[in-house]
Amino acid sequence: MTREKQCLLVVEDELLIRMVLAQTLEDAGYDVIEAGNGLEAIAAIAGDARIDAIITDVDMPGGISGLDIARMARLAGGIVPVLVTSGREHDLSAAGIDEADFILKPYRTENLLSRLADRLEGVAARAGDPSRMRA
Repeated sequence: MTREKQCLLVVEDELLIRMVLAQTLEDAGYDVIEAGNGLEAIAAIAGDARIDAIITDVDMPGGISGLDIARMARLAGGIVPVLVTSGREHDLSAAGIDEADFILKPYRTENLLSRLADRLEGVAARAGDPSRMRA
């Protein structure tokens, strides 16, 4: 079965990290939209593009954090998996973001890809959409 290419929003203010992550995700078969700060992320979420998942760093310039982005994504998009990354530990439950996954930096790319695929597959299964499930 052929599946539609999934689109990910990568929100990372460090340009080199964002570029490497975006390339890694594209190499893994995803379409990627990049945002360098919270305002760009909000514009992408509010735009016309379908976003299947979000990977966001916590600390961002401009007053909108990755935690804020995770909260907004839940309000705006319903069931959209969010992976939150940071070089410091964060308790997502205490921040009111129970549905997101936290990944401590530096992370192994394989770990991030595996957790992303698991979250996307879980959403597809709950939505009853077999075209979104891994082949």
